[in-house]
Amino acid sequence: MPVTGDANAICQAPDPVIWKKFLTTFQRYSRARLTLHTRVVNEGRDEDAVRFVGQYVLHR
Repeated sequence: MPVTGDANAICQAPDPVIWKKFLTTFQRYSRARLTLHTRVVNEGRDEDAVRFVGQYVLHR
């Protein structure tokens, strides 16, 4: 389904266990990686127009 107008991006927060591991890794190594799953839907609809999985890195 294409994005045909206004859209909403939805990204669920990671599981608390994954988030804790991310923070612990960052505190120990000054860098950590987190994978987030995002979906984009046309406004007023629930069907996914786009799905995206991205890896994000935090470093000091």
